Amino acid sequence: MNLEELLRHHYRLKATSIRPGPRGFVAETHIVETDGPNYFAKLTPISRYSANIEKALPVQKELHDLGIRQMSYPMPTTSGALSVTLDRDILVVYTFIDGEQTFDYPLEAYVDLLTHVHRARITVPAGRETFEDPTLRLFERQLDQILRGTFVEPSQQEFHREIRLIERELEGDLNRYKRLLGELARIDDAPMVVTHNDAPGNILRDTSGRLYLIDWDDVLLAPPERDTWFHLTTPQAAAAFLPLYQRAFLNYEVDQRFYAFYLYKRYFEDIEGFLGRVLSPDTTAEAKAESLGYFKNGLAWVQEPVRELANA
Repeated sequence: MNLEELLRHHYRLKATSIRPGPRGFVAETHIVETDGPNYFAKLTPISRYSANIEKALPVQKELHDLGIRQMSYPMPTTSGALSVTLDRDILVVYTFIDGEQTFDYPLEAYVDLLTHVHRARITVPAGRETFEDPTLRLFERQLDQILRGTFVEPSQQEFHREIRLIERELEGDLNRYKRLLGELARIDDAPMVVTHNDAPGNILRDTSGRLYLIDWDDVLLAPPERDTWFHLTTPQAAAAFLPLYQRAFLNYEVDQRFYAFYLYKRYFEDIEGFLGRVLSPDTTAEAKAESLGYFKNGLAWVQEPVRELANA
């Protein structure tokens, strides 16, 4: 079946128009117009990533049912399921939000939306933070490869030189991170709230200026620092964010252990992603050069607070 037929069969939706939506890193998206409301259809290849999407769907539905309407919401199929499993993909149909993804939004409105999510008490099963980092071993293998290897491609050669410049810093950061992981593995009473994992970068503003939180693929029950750490990396950011957040959570104090965990985790995940693309034989020269550029110019926002942890 094509998408139009799938929508009719599984959702009883008669599309009057289907046009491409914004392309994600993995998923193929479409904006579906009908004689009534419009919808957002997402086709994701079956993988561990699509499994995360499916696990998140019941949480999204319950948050919506609890009254949090400023978010993307999965529509049920005719059988009541929240997704359709096809031969190679899963199909999810969401309500359509007419707006644009942006980083330019009022902090107060954003924090109000975030605290509504953190206050929600869900009953459906959801993943819980384990304070593990499964990508760390891969990162260490790739780091050894870029440091010890011999390269002929310009992007790989330059990446090798750039990594050599911070080799000692990375070694110290890794050791501190591993010690922290060992400490957190012994914790069994961490506070848990519903977290998004990348809220600042997944805000959509509609034509009236209202904010919506989209892309819930990594939803997890975790300490609030999984979402708040983004706003704590500089004194200025923390001074703007914390008074707004504490309107909803009067006694909230940043747990520096959890803050450091999520900061380190993002730092090493980002570097691993750049390394993986630059080292892969399947990556185009253009994409390798782009990843190198991101590593050189787009990492400071996490690299600088990591350096502060080292100097603390």
